[in-house]
Amino acid sequence: GSARFDFVVGNIEVGKEVVLEIYSLDGRRVHRVPQIGSARAYQFEWDGRDRDNRVVAPGLYLYEVRVEDSGKARRGTFVVAY
Repeated sequence: GSARFDFVVGNIEVGKEVVLEIYSLDGRRVHRVPQIGSARAYQFEWDGRDRDNRVVAPGLYLYEVRVEDSGKARRGTFVVAY
């Protein structure tokens, strides 16, 4: 299966990169999902695999969604369970 993250991003210019980054609790970046876009609703899909295409271990993970060059980010936590 996969996880879906839904966000609304406003007040950005067309062509800016919007990025979802997933981190382990020790701060290691597990995965990065970029999209190029503008102000709108975004849907990010993640298949539960890390940068090396390995399935991540069950547990608590952190996410961050940010817009290129904005200095602003939305952060949160989620659980991976099998």
